[in-house]
Amino acid sequence: MLIARFTTAKRSLDGLTKLAKLDFLLRCPTMLERLLVEQGEGWTTGAEPTSSERLAVESRMTRYKYGP
Repeated sequence: MLIARFTTAKRSLDGLTKLAKLDFLLRCPTMLERLLVEQGEGWTTGAEPTSSERLAVESRMTRYKYGP
């Protein structure tokens, strides 16, 4: 879903940093949800995280200066 959102026929997904950022959004569904709300979008039907996924260890985030 995220790779399709950030690529087009003329623009591919370049660089490990971009891939790492997309991976972070998948591991932290609450952060992805914030991003979707800011973009005026929502979860694709059936893709929204379950309550256990929202409470998983990976979904908590500590903010550091240069990344999560």
